[in-house]
Amino acid sequence: MLTIDTISMISPVISVYKDRTAPADRRSKFGKYPHQLLQNAPFIIRVKAIHVSDARVTYTEKNQESKREGKLVFQKLRGLITNVNNDPEDLVKNSKCVADINGLFMDHSPIHAVFTFHLNQANTGAFEVSADMEKFDAAQLNPISLPLAQASVKSFDMRELHYYIKGTEKSGVGNLRMLYNNLEVELKKKDDDGKMKKKGLLSFLVNKLVVYPDNPMKGKERKAVNIQTDRIPNKSFFNLVWKTLYASARDIAIRIESLKKDKSSAKKKK
Repeated sequence: MLTIDTISMISPVISVYKDRTAPADRRSKFGKYPHQLLQNAPFIIRVKAIHVSDARVTYTEKNQESKREGKLVFQKLRGLITNVNNDPEDLVKNSKCVADINGLFMDHSPIHAVFTFHLNQANTGAFEVSADMEKFDAAQLNPISLPLAQASVKSFDMRELHYYIKGTEKSGVGNLRMLYNNLEVELKKKDDDGKMKKKGLLSFLVNKLVVYPDNPMKGKERKAVNIQTDRIPNKSFFNLVWKTLYASARDIAIRIESLKKDKSSAKKKK
């Protein structure tokens, strides 16, 4: 048995690197959510609280097509993780492990996230995540979008974002509220010299026909509600959270219905 009242983590640094150009690891990651690993530990663990201060988390990914790296940085993280516990008797009284974290995203945007792991439902991987973020713009987005999506964001002013996901080890259901203005993208392609070149006409069409430049727009706010995403078996817990957030943001910012109509019209003409 490992019993600890309080752990203090002062200025911890966590760096994760993912090389998409390397062969993919196809092994299943089912059963490897944080609380599932805790419940499957070979001895009793009882940690009342973990205090985190001035933490930094960096995720870097090398894109398979562009061969360039995109980086997500969370800094000045602080917060509290409570009830890291796999003692069956304790879980009768308190079955939730909660991580409540505040900090900055990309050195600028305030972010607050709460992760709730249902310890008495570890067999299904039941969890919830809520996240709120403010003041996010194009300058912060480009270090991610250019290498990973081969697109730059010419302008984007996000005022606030509120995200919630509830899920298991197999799927997640997300809700998103995202208020922004002046969204304009610029699609890129790699030329023979390896440099990124603008796709002028396609970028123009995307901005005019595909992207919603503002939300609300014409007095109407768009929200993503009950966006369901299935987990890829060989991907991690955080991949499901990110994948569901991405699908929810796409539902708000992209004219999905218009694209579907265009595709159906094209099929009929053929």
